[in-house]
Amino acid sequence: MSDDRTKAELLSALHAAENALRMRDEFFRLVGHELRSPLTAVQLQVDALAMLARQGGSADAIDARAHRVRRSARRLAWIVDEMVDLGRAVGGRLAIHPEAADLAVLAGRVIDRLADELARVGCIARVLAARPVMGRWDVARVEHAIGSLLLAAMNGGAGHPIEIEVSGGDESEAIARVAVCDRGPGLPEAESDLVFVAFDRLLEALSPGSPALGLWLARAVAETHGGRLVLAPGRAELVLPKTGGGGAGLIAGGSGPP
Repeated sequence: MSDDRTKAELLSALHAAENALRMRDEFFRLVGHELRSPLTAVQLQVDALAMLARQGGSADAIDARAHRVRRSARRLAWIVDEMVDLGRAVGGRLAIHPEAADLAVLAGRVIDRLADELARVGCIARVLAARPVMGRWDVARVEHAIGSLLLAAMNGGAGHPIEIEVSGGDESEAIARVAVCDRGPGLPEAESDLVFVAFDRLLEALSPGSPALGLWLARAVAETHGGRLVLAPGRAELVLPKTGGGGAGLIAGGSGPP
């Protein structure tokens, strides 16, 4: 082996290691940003609960505040799960565990879970489904994906009603669809494009607070089920086979987080 070839291989390995370190640092920065808001919300709720207890608040008032703490803690757990799944998706390790479920029921649970966020931005969300939409999906991950679509709708359509249309309830249909519709303009084209690129390119261009990250993971969930994510102005749609998928998963590209 020539010295030039040895040097070229060493330089290539060095560049790959530097890129992996850069991706790791960017990923940790991203995780820190995503966790900061819910952690702050939990702390504020706990402080308010402690003050209420010191001031001799009524049992009903304390219970109501404790309920808010529990909801904030569930939201924090939701984000932690999302970050773990993000790491798995980037590494091509996002396995799914399908079980029987009604997609309309899952959508309703997501609305309930994000009730505080909906109230904060002045949005009312409702599920539109003519009948139950039964299939086999990874329930937790599909709920996360629907949640990402709903959060994106809140980001673009604050103050406006949001409708979650669930279709595919006919037994003859092999595909189910859940579309989150708002009256906003949708993601800017540059952000929308990021949803469909490799993760390293997403990290390089992602702006703080952008819903593109959650939509990227929703896309990974859809593709791992053998489906897809479709974005249009004011509308984001998951298209999911009712069989639970068996798709090849998302080809993330680039170096993954640690």
